[in-house]
Amino acid sequence: MLDALDGTATTSDGGRVSDAVTVRHPLQPFDPRNVTPDGLVPGTTFSFDTAAAAGARAAAGPRTPPVPVLDRALAPAPRGDVLLTDLVRFWSDPIRGFLGRHGVDVALATDEDQPEDALPVEIDSLAQWAVGDRVLRDLLVGLDVDTVVEREWRRGELPPGQLGWRILGSLVQEAQPVVAAVRALRTRPPEAVDVAVDLRGGRRLVGTVPEVYGDRLVTAHYSRLGAKHRMTSWVSLLALAASDPDRSWTAHTVGRPATPKSRDTVAASLLGPLDDRAVDMLRDLVELRDVGLRAPLPVPLKTSLRYARARSGRADTAYAMRQAGFQWESKFGGDRDDDAVRRVWGDTAPLPGTDGPPVDGEQFPGEVTRFGALAMRVWSPLIEAEQGSW
Repeated sequence: MLDALDGTATTSDGGRVSDAVTVRHPLQPFDPRNVTPDGLVPGTTFSFDTAAAAGARAAAGPRTPPVPVLDRALAPAPRGDVLLTDLVRFWSDPIRGFLGRHGVDVALATDEDQPEDALPVEIDSLAQWAVGDRVLRDLLVGLDVDTVVEREWRRGELPPGQLGWRILGSLVQEAQPVVAAVRALRTRPPEAVDVAVDLRGGRRLVGTVPEVYGDRLVTAHYSRLGAKHRMTSWVSLLALAASDPDRSWTAHTVGRPATPKSRDTVAASLLGPLDDRAVDMLRDLVELRDVGLRAPLPVPLKTSLRYARARSGRADTAYAMRQAGFQWESKFGGDRDDDAVRRVWGDTAPLPGTDGPPVDGEQFPGEVTRFGALAMRVWSPLIEAEQGSW
C-alpha cells in the first residue's frame, strides 16, 4: 500500500507520501516518545498510561547500582518438622529454594503466556518438551500410541499439516524407549510409601514417596537427565532408606540421553542400595537447607555437580574449578543465566563461594573454598552411591 501511495501521489512539498503517513512506534511503552507531546502525535501525547510515564521519567533519571538481595543472613527459623516435599523442592534448585516461601518469599518476574490468535507454524523447545512429557505420561498409564497421537493432535498446539505430524511422530519416537525401560523396572504394583525420620532434637522429616514399585523408586522424565533429576531421586531414596533401613531400597531414574548424538536410546541412573549412613546423610541435607533458607547457598546444581564429579575422579582443585567455570558460564544452559541466580548474584557474577574458605561447620577434606566444600558435601555421597553413570 505504501508503494502504491508513493507511485500515485506526492506531498505538498514534493516528498514521499509513505514518509508522511508512517509512524514508527517505539518498542517499549515507557519510551519517552510515547509520553512526550509531539513525540509521535502532533500537539499531544500518544499514550495516557501514567505508569509508562513514570517509567520514562525513571529511565531518564540518574542510575543507581542494584541493591543486593540480602545484606546479611536471616534469623534462624523455628526448628520444626520438615516436609519431604519441601526438602525435595529445595534441593531441586537451592537458589530458588532460598527465594521461595520458606526463605525470603521473593517472586521472580515471569512473562505471562498470551493466547495465540493464529495457527502455530513452529513450536519452540519448551513447547516440544511439554508435548513430549504429556505423550510420555499418557503412554505410561497404558494408552495406546494411536490414542495418544490423536489426543495431542486435537489440542491444537502443533503446526498444521505434515509439519505438525512430523514433529509429533518424532516426539512419540523419543518417548517410546523411555516407556519401555520404565515398564521393565515397574514389575510390582505401584504404591506411595509414608516416611518418618528422626532428625534429633524433637524434629522429624515426614512425608510420602510416590512411584514406589516393591523396593524400587522408579521415575520417568521426558527431559534429558541432569543434576536436578539426580538430586530429586537421591533425596527421596534417602528418606526411604532412613525411614525403613531393613529394606534394600533403590532409585531408578530414566530419561532421554544426555546428547542427541548418544548411541543409547535412554539415559538411566541406579542409586543404592544404601548403608546405615542414610540417616546421617539426610540430616546433613536438612541442616544445609536450614542454612540455605537464611542466605543463598553457593551450590548451583549443574555447576557444583560438574566440580564434584571432577574431584571424585581425583582431579585437583584447579582443574575441577575450571570445569565448574565452563558449566557456570556455558551459553547452553549455564547456571549463571538462570533467573534465580541472576536475581541473587547479578547478570555477570563470578562463580559464588570461590572467593573465600569454607565457613565453620561446612568444611570438607581437601577443599579450600566454600563452593568446593559445599559441592562435595552435597554431591559426593550421591556419586559414591550411584551405579553406572549418566
